Amino acid sequence: MRMPGRSKACPAAKPRPKNRTNRNGSIRCVLDRRARREAAVLFRKKRERRRTKGCRMLEWIKEFIRAWRDYPIQPGRRIAGRYEVIEWLGMGSYGLSYRCIERRENGESAGEVALKQAKPSRRRTAGALLTRERDALLAMDHPFIPRCRGFFTEMRCEWLAADYVRGRTLENLIFEDGRIFDEADCLRWALELFDRIAHVHSRGYVHLDIRIPNVIMNEDGLHLIDFGLARRIGEHEATDPEGSPLPSRMPARVVSDLEDAAHLLLYMLYSGYTPPVGPSEPKSAASAGSAAKRRAFGAHRAAGLTSDRSGSRAEPVAGSSWENELALSAPTAALLRRLLRLDAPFADAAEASEAIRSSLNVLERAKAGN
Repeated sequence: MRMPGRSKACPAAKPRPKNRTNRNGSIRCVLDRRARREAAVLFRKKRERRRTKGCRMLEWIKEFIRAWRDYPIQPGRRIAGRYEVIEWLGMGSYGLSYRCIERRENGESAGEVALKQAKPSRRRTAGALLTRERDALLAMDHPFIPRCRGFFTEMRCEWLAADYVRGRTLENLIFEDGRIFDEADCLRWALELFDRIAHVHSRGYVHLDIRIPNVIMNEDGLHLIDFGLARRIGEHEATDPEGSPLPSRMPARVVSDLEDAAHLLLYMLYSGYTPPVGPSEPKSAASAGSAAKRRAFGAHRAAGLTSDRSGSRAEPVAGSSWENELALSAPTAALLRRLLRLDAPFADAAEASEAIRSSLNVLERAKAGN
């Protein structure tokens, strides 16, 4: 019997062991905070590596599927029973192009056509762009602009048939054939180009993609092709059937085409430019043997002018510019400055054509005087 007022003596508390053994005999380590943080970081990194590896594999699979869907149609195959594929011309961001022969019902040839297919992997956007290109071509009526010859849906893709233009693109002439255009040549070709541009504008459209791959030259003259980005003058941002904005390089305004034409002229003018020889280069580097270097340098310079597509005036790149590097007559230099909106811009293509004609007359009179 326990006596009142007396407490039972408590046994001394035993120290807690740092390690405990579970039923399996394994030792559970008591980790401090730093060790736990390091373990968590290592775990997250490992998980992220697995996730990244999985994403890369998924992207590779998607890319493979896209490439398989966009694989070009082989020569000899007929599309819609009418267009026999002769050769694949190339692939862009939103379409594939073929040279085809149009066959009548009796099998006879109705001539060559350029057949453009909306890219299957980007079907909605590509189809919307091709539909807009069809509308633009149907609005044109010019011998040096392709006619729309058909539009249909086949293999769940939109297709556009247009006149096939034989010749060499300006890009091929400069970079592959090494053709050199002097100032007078550039102005003569510019007169033809601005005639086509003026026609496009008179039909209420702007081309918005006047570049050296989209200009074909042959014995008949200069042809303006590829109306894939064409829009109506003043048109706001266009959308595809799902409401997503369609690609566009610049505002749908007349001055946008004029500025593009100026860049194209600079490519032509730089085709004959020889860059200065550096101190470590032999003098032969600037000779005729460096044509490839000259063309590459000219392309870099011609593309080096930047402008704010929202409407502000263009500014030349830092350092020496085309005005210092190209030996141009004063009227031609003034023409380019106005086309590039460095000075007061032209109101339309017709006014620009008059300035081109005036510059060409000055050159021809100076040549005749010499």
